Amino acid sequence: MLRVVNERGEPCPDWVIGEIEISGQGLARGYLNDPMQTAERFPVDSTSGERRYRTGDLGRFRPYAMAGAGTPTPIQFLGREDSQVKVQGYRIELGEVEAALASHPLVARAIAVAPHAPDGWQRTLHAFVVPRATSAAGELPQALIAHLRGSLPTYMVPASIRLIEQVPLSANGKVDRGALAATIRPDSAAGGATGRLQKEVAEAVAGLMQLDRIDPHRSLFELGATSLTLVSVQRLLSERFGRVVALQHIFERPTAAGFASALADWRAPTSPLIRFDSGRPGEDNRPVLALMPGVLSLPFYLRGLAEALADEIATVSVQLPGLAEGETPFDTIEAQAEYVASELRRAGLRPPYLLGGHSFGGLVAIEVARRLREGGEAVALLMLGDTVRTASRFDALQTDDLAYIAMTRALYALYGRATRLPYEALDGLPPAAKFERAARQMQEEGVFGALELPLARMVAVFKANFRALGSYRPAPIPGDVAVVRTAGGFPAELLEREIGDALDDPALGWSELVRGRLELRTIPGDHLSMLDPAHLPSMTGAMRDLVREGLARHRDETQAAGGLAR
Repeated sequence: MLRVVNERGEPCPDWVIGEIEISGQGLARGYLNDPMQTAERFPVDSTSGERRYRTGDLGRFRPYAMAGAGTPTPIQFLGREDSQVKVQGYRIELGEVEAALASHPLVARAIAVAPHAPDGWQRTLHAFVVPRATSAAGELPQALIAHLRGSLPTYMVPASIRLIEQVPLSANGKVDRGALAATIRPDSAAGGATGRLQKEVAEAVAGLMQLDRIDPHRSLFELGATSLTLVSVQRLLSERFGRVVALQHIFERPTAAGFASALADWRAPTSPLIRFDSGRPGEDNRPVLALMPGVLSLPFYLRGLAEALADEIATVSVQLPGLAEGETPFDTIEAQAEYVASELRRAGLRPPYLLGGHSFGGLVAIEVARRLREGGEAVALLMLGDTVRTASRFDALQTDDLAYIAMTRALYALYGRATRLPYEALDGLPPAAKFERAARQMQEEGVFGALELPLARMVAVFKANFRALGSYRPAPIPGDVAVVRTAGGFPAELLEREIGDALDDPALGWSELVRGRLELRTIPGDHLSMLDPAHLPSMTGAMRDLVREGLARHRDETQAAGGLAR
């Protein structure tokens, strides 16, 4: 019998990674003449008295419905425990980091380690390199950092790279990672000026989040950060250190050490593409779903959906300009779509594309799909998540007051169920004060960390998006479209402002424009709660089905076209 268990020997829930254990009548009794190794690897269950074998292999239990045809067991093997580590919330294969380092022409050998840190602080990734030549050794660590950033996600780039003459070996001839790890000083993983900067950034971020101190290598999400916190961090770094760090960089490496690294290497090119998990889109055989966010243009709230899909689908998004110093937001759907399509191509994504959008983001997805198809690139899925084909102009929302009111409603849509302050309690306050009061209350209740938001830029983005929404009149849509709508419908303020008849259409106004196949899915919840934890399984299930079906249709159409060509 196979089981997946945690470090306490308890069964892991579905999809949660743990160690694979074996039990049953055919199990060996232990290691011959080695009672210590037997005790470690063949524990006895204190309740049942059953002997089990700890394999040292990592895996996760997949429900039988997901196992796939021909798969003998729903347990997915994920590699050896001793070669995988968890850093900043991501599970990393050390061999993958070592291979990336070894691909540099000046590297003879590379070893990656992630030792346990003292005082409960988190692990940090470090690397040791044997160079092929010593002539340019002094510049090699920085060159390797740049090399890794071109091939690995940010969180897989080591905090330090040290040059060594040879790799230490243990008595049995294996790499002695412990000996290498022992040379790392926990308080100076990033030495010199970088170490001082990291300390200053950690102190500043701790102050923002109203904490005494923070582990420079601990993810802010584990400390209660939200997408709005990331915007606050971007403003803090800009005002305190005079440099703008891209939001997507802050999201991908949400630690003080990551922020310090970005500030120190601020000239390094950044991509607005946001990757939500440890995979590199297009390189791990998972299909890639590009998902665009709602009217605040902050994709990070889609993290929960992306994580729920991650076993089967890699999710990405694109951060539109406007929130950082000196950026001007796009105020047409078409301009936003041009930017997104260009960035998807630049990031190396290839057809068939899987596209989707939540609410306002669905409009952007429509025009991205149009541009890709016009370029001869296949789109296997275009999903609209509760996206209405509006006929309203929304001119009134070009005032600051109404923008603040709408932003406050968006704040409650994201976090309202976690606060004791009802929206109605804000009646009588000026619009800007409503937003600030709600944010302060949620902060005090621990819903998210302290906020120092660039409110003027957020209002500018919000207005630009409503100008885009009000002026957008879509042309007929070639190809298939899937509409995922909610059973509970839309908030009263949208119903009051919608002058067309789109809400009378089960497909939210898209029926007459879709020239291909139109598929409609209805999930529980309403427009403001469709991505809440209670409804997330329904949305996740719908997305998995749509991706599979879209890819299957694309394969069938491609094979049929090939047959006709022959």
